[in-house]
Amino acid sequence: MEYTPRAQTRRAVRCMWVFFACGAACFLAGAEISAGRAVLQLAGIVFAVGGIYIAGRYLMTSFTYAVVPKGGGTAWEGEGELAAAAPLPDVRCLPNAALDFTVRKTQGRRAAVLDACFAMEELRYFAPLPREGGREREPYRLYPEMRVFQYTVSFSHDLPQYMAVFVDGEGQATGLVLEPDGEMTAYLEAALRQNGAQDPRAEE
Repeated sequence: MEYTPRAQTRRAVRCMWVFFACGAACFLAGAEISAGRAVLQLAGIVFAVGGIYIAGRYLMTSFTYAVVPKGGGTAWEGEGELAAAAPLPDVRCLPNAALDFTVRKTQGRRAAVLDACFAMEELRYFAPLPREGGREREPYRLYPEMRVFQYTVSFSHDLPQYMAVFVDGEGQATGLVLEPDGEMTAYLEAALRQNGAQDPRAEE
């Protein structure tokens, strides 16, 4: 089972060009105005870097979420590059103890690389991530020491975001912000129940 979220990129493209236009305007103004030239050039650099970041992060990067059998779902070679893999078996018939949740990252024309891999039996939390509240949101309150990684492609949250928290044998929690489709969402909710963890929304 795997899914690659694809967000609408129009807003990201518009914002990227706005940043580049502002950067160019700052450089042109700095060439004409001697007073404050250094400030204008610095602002131009900041806008240019912002535009490059948006292009690289939201227009050239994609993530693929996959639930695969431990050690048997993918083949690897070289420096972490994803090699050709056999078709993935149906994981619905396998227990969580035999499965891993993985995230593959692709940037531009580069080969996909494995960016995250967690045992499915370590899944302890999976629920929609509220947009409001910052660090006070529920998963952050439950796991205040967790590390959080963003595996999203939406520039303005046009796809529903979920938080999946995996807790290893040493109690270290890692949160993944994901944008799964309905099928994968239902599967992860079922996996959470199989692990004996209560659905966070059941208490609401």
